[in-house]
Amino acid sequence: MGIINRFLLFFYTLFFALLSLGLIVLCTGIIPIDDLWNNALYMLSRFETIGAAVVIFLLSIELMGNCFSGKKDSDLGNEGIIVHGNNGDVHITKNAVLDVTNRLCHNMPGVYDTKIKVKFLKKANHIEMSTQLKIRLIIGQEYDAIRMSDELQKNIKDQLSSYMSLNDVAIDIIVDSVSDSSSVKKRRVV
Repeated sequence: MGIINRFLLFFYTLFFALLSLGLIVLCTGIIPIDDLWNNALYMLSRFETIGAAVVIFLLSIELMGNCFSGKKDSDLGNEGIIVHGNNGDVHITKNAVLDVTNRLCHNMPGVYDTKIKVKFLKKANHIEMSTQLKIRLIIGQEYDAIRMSDELQKNIKDQLSSYMSLNDVAIDIIVDSVSDSSSVKKRRVV
């Protein structure tokens, strides 16, 4: 369920909670029923009441439709990629690609910190997908950024190709900062 539907569900639930609280107040007799009847007759003659009823009805239909809809295979591209193997299809998630890339980045000398984003993009034929990695690095000042990025790209492409059969991988490396080794602690990968 998306964030907008969660927001709508919150207000929908709040409306029915207040409605049930109103019924409790009505049943206990705290407010005289004649006053409520006069107010109800007045509200039923207003166009705002019809508008609110239409909005609540449409909201109910939207939330009911979300209950019966499931994830489709076309949505899998946001979470993973399907690789066709000899004996069947294999679904590789973003987390698997992220873990391999993160491990390779942190094992390289001179890399102090990384931020990695993984995207799976559909190709022009809308059947095959490609993998795009965006890697932001903080490196040490004693290391050559170009040599490190070339070696890192080669290692990542080799590992993803051999372990996950991902051959179409585009890697963008951005060096965010160059730091002194004494000012930045290297993260320990466990």
